[in-house]
Amino acid sequence: MDNFDFKKYLAEGTLLKEDKKYYSDYLEVDQNEYDNLKDRIDTEFDGNMEDFLEEFAVDFLSPNIEKINKYYGRKLSKYDVSELITDFYEADGLKFISSNEKFEFWLDRNREFYLAEGRLFEDEKDQFGDELDAFADDLADEIKDELEDHKEDIQKSDKELNEVVGVVGIIGYILLSNTIANMLSKFAKKQFAKRDFGKGEAAAKKIYDFTHKNEEAFKAPIRRIVGIFTKDAKKKKMISDILFAIVVLAMAGQAGGEAVSYLKKAGYLKGGLYGLKAAVKGTEVSNIIKSVVQDAIS
Repeated sequence: MDNFDFKKYLAEGTLLKEDKKYYSDYLEVDQNEYDNLKDRIDTEFDGNMEDFLEEFAVDFLSPNIEKINKYYGRKLSKYDVSELITDFYEADGLKFISSNEKFEFWLDRNREFYLAEGRLFEDEKDQFGDELDAFADDLADEIKDELEDHKEDIQKSDKELNEVVGVVGIIGYILLSNTIANMLSKFAKKQFAKRDFGKGEAAAKKIYDFTHKNEEAFKAPIRRIVGIFTKDAKKKKMISDILFAIVVLAMAGQAGGEAVSYLKKAGYLKGGLYGLKAAVKGTEVSNIIKSVVQDAIS
């Protein structure tokens, strides 16, 4: 939107005809809210157009999603809605809202792009799986960078007969990293914000549905990277189990203590929780994920 002067459009009243409350058949707005837009830019957002446009896009498109669904002939997932809103304020969506023809062009353009990417109308669980896979790859790369500095110590610990002793060192290096902790925390928060998980036990069941089938896909790149530093299969498994449990419980934590308690009883997290209790006891972890770890081992 480098060449799109939104302030100018507001000042000239180009975006909305004075006698109507709609831009097209797809987009209706509240006239009073529209009249306050010019003032809000400077008073609420201190002239920061990026922050303003993001909020404006959410307020502008969200009440009209049903009409967009009707045009597409199918209900958009929460993920797809967020993608459309992002395109609306980060790209050039505002240029296409003045008529049905222009807005339909914008909708069709997005549909063609996301279909080409294999994303639009994809099952939301599949979307989550793709994003979890990509996150696991990024996380594995960061773990590799973190463990490189401790390679000699890790390899010495391979001589220990007790696998837990070696795991304590490796998982300690990983969980003390603020970069890795930030990645874990941000992924959990982003996914919870995107998906309609809800709260309590209902949220826990949905999180289980989204995560249990993707368990192996998440763990595989973690085991592969950890395998660079230790050949002990039990250690590789325990570390991947621990990190998977942290991701799941971090999402559950967004839904409240009841969701965490429910998922702690789930069989697919048993190995990770056991590993956390055995390996993290007395080990420092980043403050960013300390509460998640404490919930897991309590």
